[in-house]
Amino acid sequence: MRAVLDWIVSQPWSNGAVGATGVSYEGTTALLAASVQHSALKAVLARQLEWQLVDETIAPGGVRNALFANTWSDAVDALDHGRYPSIFPGYAKWFVTGVARRDDDPKGTAQKTREAARPASTIATRARGVVRGTDRFGDDAPPTDSLGPAGHAAALSQTRAQVAIWGSWWDGATADAVFRADSTMPLVQAVIGPWNHEGDENASPLQRKTSVSPTVNLDSVVAFFTRTVRATPLPVDSARRVRWYVAGAEQWREAARWPLTTMRAWSIASTASTDDTMHTWRTTVPATTGENNRWTSGLARSVDVQDREKSKGLRSYTLNVLNAPLQVFGAGAVTCAVHPNAPEATLHVYVESVDPDGHVRLLTEGMQRVHAVAHTAPDTTATNIRLRPVAFMLPTGWKLRLSLASEDTPTFERVPAAGPVEWRLNPRACTLTLPAERATS
Repeated sequence: MRAVLDWIVSQPWSNGAVGATGVSYEGTTALLAASVQHSALKAVLARQLEWQLVDETIAPGGVRNALFANTWSDAVDALDHGRYPSIFPGYAKWFVTGVARRDDDPKGTAQKTREAARPASTIATRARGVVRGTDRFGDDAPPTDSLGPAGHAAALSQTRAQVAIWGSWWDGATADAVFRADSTMPLVQAVIGPWNHEGDENASPLQRKTSVSPTVNLDSVVAFFTRTVRATPLPVDSARRVRWYVAGAEQWREAARWPLTTMRAWSIASTASTDDTMHTWRTTVPATTGENNRWTSGLARSVDVQDREKSKGLRSYTLNVLNAPLQVFGAGAVTCAVHPNAPEATLHVYVESVDPDGHVRLLTEGMQRVHAVAHTAPDTTATNIRLRPVAFMLPTGWKLRLSLASEDTPTFERVPAAGPVEWRLNPRACTLTLPAERATS
């Protein structure tokens, strides 16, 4: 990156002040430019990126995002060999024509020879062996998380550029990336919106026609660089350093810092429809959030917002009616004594809203590999599953629903790969905990 920045400032058209921006892969590249401490780099605005590559994309909670890895690998292979990737929209063929021809190769003959000689993409193969950030991205590669911003945290913490990072509550784990970056390096602006990966669609599960500005406003991107990419950058408003969208309210909030919260817990044993005896259920019907979900949004897909009232393959617990409005901000958890009859199994947990008409919407989720425990203490040994951060407001009279599943097909790898899984759950040792915003005076 230092060589690239040196080249830019050496050009006759350059004024010596550089800004870097991008979405996804390009956003990560823009952010990593801040790690080289180049005096010409005045500002970075990185959107929809991963800070920790494994937990936020490759294997959230240790559960492999196989659909993403396989599709992304195919797309890279197509680009490497001069083919149009299938994940690109059909209309883009009119203006995405491949690598620009070099002056000494006007017909692209040499370029085609180089493309044909390139090996096939190994991304999918390498990703199969990764479930932790410390796992190597292939036998000949370093630990996977070291390849992304987390691996350059020390250098990024010393940056002199003005850095802004934007993410979304419902685009993969890009909200996690915002929080992790904000706790590691100086950010002049941190934004978490409701949009999909491209920022051009509203992905809020509680969206309505009156949702306020739910997509990325590119004028805001331009305004950021207008203030920061200059010989003497103008300061960004510190009183509005953080900005986030609240689902349900369908409005933006902004402040100097993130809101204070208090953890609030709900036991599924306290629900009107749940007894306190051991629950056993057997998964025979596949569960899914569809092919267009938060974990595939990075493949240029929408995030489908569906009514999950009749979703199959779930074990669901509807909690008691809210007797006061509930406003949540941040990452919660599900702590539950739940165990499979297999040595290891994947468990997906979903926190959903239920409105007075019975419509169910997915607010946030988490997943983890769960191991069987010794028969001496299967009813009290709990698994803690972290939920993805979220901000939402539910009115009085609504309900929360906690749903569990053995799989999310076809997005995530299922463990075990085939056959039903029987789960045993102790409702007296199963709790949903969410960070509720503190009342302000």
